[in-house]
Amino acid sequence: MASEDTFEVGDMDRSFIVNLNQRTCDCGAFQLVGLPCKHAALGIIYKREKLEDYCDQWFSKDIYLKAYASMIHPIPHEKRWPPMDEVTPKVVLPPPLRRAPGRPRVNRRREADEGPSSQPKRSSTLKCGNCGQFGT
Repeated sequence: MASEDTFEVGDMDRSFIVNLNQRTCDCGAFQLVGLPCKHAALGIIYKREKLEDYCDQWFSKDIYLKAYASMIHPIPHEKRWPPMDEVTPKVVLPPPLRRAPGRPRVNRRREADEGPSSQPKRSSTLKCGNCGQFGT
């Protein structure tokens, strides 16, 4: 049932149904946050109404002033905090170091778009570590 408070708003490749009476939008942001989403804002502007009229009461100036009307006491400096030796130790040690499994890498890892090394490749002839003769 279409009414003057229901809109279909296109956004990129999707369309969203906005109902201003129920304060809902298919994207879910209007009902989740309590503020008009960009789809609802288009409908409100089309109707030439104020966006503020569609915001939840929690975002009003009166509620904000009531929330901060009472005194908020500052936290004292850390030196004036009461001692709590039973809760936290005086010295906190770092966690024990563990070696990573496997052999550590010697060369850095190259990026996907980076080419091979510019250094010449080693020859395929190898030398024996025991007798010192060249192998094949």
